[in-house]
Amino acid sequence: MITLRQARDLAQQLLKDRVPRRWEHSLGVLRRAESLGPVLGTDAELLAVSAILHDVGYAPNAVATGQHMIDGARYLADVVGIEPLICSVIAYHSSSRWEAAELGLAEELSRFEPPPQLLEDAITWCDLSTTPDGGEVDPVDRLDEVLSRYGPGHVVFRAVTAARPSMLASIDRIRALQNGAGAVTVRVTGWRPGLRKVSLDRLLHERFGMSMHQAKSTVDRILDNDIVSPVVPPGMTVLTAQ
Repeated sequence: MITLRQARDLAQQLLKDRVPRRWEHSLGVLRRAESLGPVLGTDAELLAVSAILHDVGYAPNAVATGQHMIDGARYLADVVGIEPLICSVIAYHSSSRWEAAELGLAEELSRFEPPPQLLEDAITWCDLSTTPDGGEVDPVDRLDEVLSRYGPGHVVFRAVTAARPSMLASIDRIRALQNGAGAVTVRVTGWRPGLRKVSLDRLLHERFGMSMHQAKSTVDRILDNDIVSPVVPPGMTVLTAQ
């Protein structure tokens, strides 16, 4: 995977001189991403790389469709050769789905697989928690600022208005993780040790939006710490999805 240093250098090259405000915003989004490290575990660096690169679609040599999420993902995939999952996080961040629909670009967006819910929530939280100049802001205030900046006749206004409930749900899920509300209660019945890891991986992936990589890593930590004993009796087992 591209390293964070390489990603930062690339974003600086594309944005700093040509669209400097987007560069400052991207630095702020990176800072928000780094603050999520404790709850993202093994996905922390992937989010950080996605954060610093999330707005490269505004760079003049990346613009193609005019939808910066798609343009950034396409440029990074086709020109730079960035990993598909990073491109997916960038392609789907914030109001991308709704903006693509407004612009008739749903097919172009569908080239990229939607990322795991946790990563989409995280990049959206990072973006909406950052002002255009890179400062920290409440996401609701940020959404209000975007709407006032573009006005009712603009495609971004319509897309953000439609996307607002979904984006605020993303914000709520990340805040819950930050507040430690990651405890999952699992009823274990007829458990066989050979099924243990597969079943817990799937639970964390499907119900909590973790990537399978992060889910496997989380289960490994649980097993290493004997939170789930090698032979689990029927009853209640509490896991922490962080």
